[in-house]
Amino acid sequence: MKLEANVVYDEDLLEKNYVFFDRQEAGRRLGFFISKKNIPVDIVVAIPAGGVPVGIEVAKVLNADFNVIVVRKVLYPWTTEAGFGAVAWDGSVELDTLAINRAGLTASDVNKQIETAVKEAKKRYEELRRLIPEPDFKGRNVLVVDDGLATGYTMMLACKVVKERGASKVMVGAPTGNPRALSLISPFAAFIICLNVRSTPIFAVADAYQNWYDLSGEEVRTLITEYLKSKT
Repeated sequence: MKLEANVVYDEDLLEKNYVFFDRQEAGRRLGFFISKKNIPVDIVVAIPAGGVPVGIEVAKVLNADFNVIVVRKVLYPWTTEAGFGAVAWDGSVELDTLAINRAGLTASDVNKQIETAVKEAKKRYEELRRLIPEPDFKGRNVLVVDDGLATGYTMMLACKVVKERGASKVMVGAPTGNPRALSLISPFAAFIICLNVRSTPIFAVADAYQNWYDLSGEEVRTLITEYLKSKT
């Protein structure tokens, strides 16, 4: 398995399943790993939903600021899990044209799914910004965090958005990921820190976790609220 030069990983976790108990534990381990590598981070920015518990723990370990960036998968019409691209709350879009062609999606199908994803991203953005204000990225070293990197499109779009908003350096942190996603993201990040790299033909983020479930919007808001209270 060949990885890009800017990918940092834990050799002890290579190709292993169920290496983390839950997202919080994964976040702490990711934070300590980054700390040992002496990679400077000013602010940790998490992708909701699953990235929030990971990102909060990373920020705590690194003593960095914490915030969120709202990007969402553009889902296939027949599933609530798999996607063929990503959108941000501001309408930015990144599409996997190969996946679209393989699936036989029409332009109408694609546009409808993008519209749905943008609408959901805007709604989530408004909900979360009532809790935590828009961060200032200008001149800062930003670590964008998610709970795993499956296709890489949401993370790639998040990196682009952060860079466009003036970040000095954009880095990526994730407990688990596959080489295809890491390769896609690589040109848009100074470093990608991914503890558990797995090159299985069918990659599932959940297979890195013993205790895995989908986080609700309410759980995400509670995690952010509790974190903010702990900082006052």
